[in-house]
Amino acid sequence: MRSIILAAGFGTRLLPVTEKIPKALVPIVNIPIIDIQADYMKRAGAEAVGINVHHHREMMLSHLNSLKIGIEITAKTEDVILDTGGGLANFRDFIGNEPDFIAYNCDILTDADPLKMMEIHRENDSMATLVLLDNGARNGILVDKNRNILDIAGRLGVEASEGSRLLYGAGIFIYKNEIFRHIPPADSPYPLVPELMKLIKNKTGLVKACIMDELNGPGEAKPYWRDIGSLKSYLEMHRDILETGVFSIPGFKKPENGILIDKSSKIPENTAFSGFASIGEGCSIGRNVELSDIVAISGAIIPKNAKISNSIIFENKVLKTD
Repeated sequence: MRSIILAAGFGTRLLPVTEKIPKALVPIVNIPIIDIQADYMKRAGAEAVGINVHHHREMMLSHLNSLKIGIEITAKTEDVILDTGGGLANFRDFIGNEPDFIAYNCDILTDADPLKMMEIHRENDSMATLVLLDNGARNGILVDKNRNILDIAGRLGVEASEGSRLLYGAGIFIYKNEIFRHIPPADSPYPLVPELMKLIKNKTGLVKACIMDELNGPGEAKPYWRDIGSLKSYLEMHRDILETGVFSIPGFKKPENGILIDKSSKIPENTAFSGFASIGEGCSIGRNVELSDIVAISGAIIPKNAKISNSIIFENKVLKTD
């Protein structure tokens, strides 16, 4: 199996962090997001992963070249961001003759089983399968009882019928190879959703849903999913790993006290922690500091006598999220 991680974007919702770090390299418990996702794909059986890059491309390429996880990593550099449609089309040669493949947004973390998603996609026999979930007021994709996607954000004006419901896109897509015959080449940037809308309008059943909340069996918890593209959600992701433990990363050992400190950081003995904390590489903390529910990204500087809570510390900036 081959898969794609879409990682070329500017990550504007994570500013000012992404002024210096590409979104895909922003750390989760001191592990770059892209490492977690590539490993996720490997564990799902992917033999090769394609990743598009643009923002801070040299930093991304250097990291990907050094990433050794036992599968092929192919980077596609975009001189101009090709948007979601052009970015996908640019991987046509990489996918080759693979009959089906998964494309995955780089700001998504989940423990949903990709093999189950692929199984449903093949059961759907659709050109494209969008992985969906219930996200409350943000739901906007209309799906009927047979998993057919009928409309996205009301663009086609299709009214809800008996058995249909609105759901939300999880940022995970599964395609037949045939999709490349139905979207323009990567000659210029273009969004993918209008191309999917053409398929939806052309024939019911070409675009279907895999509903994430239904992947696990009776009595099992629903799959975990989080969009970490905003500062608030990025902080809450750390709570989910370090404090509540509702999400775990294979190979990462959760500290019992919820406090993760990189061994290269300087932490005075009188630093007071509460809640959870993730302290990255090379951070410097002054004396008499109180920290509660924080993420300090590598190189962060916290002055003496500081009292910081519910925040991300980046360089010498405190980014409040509440």
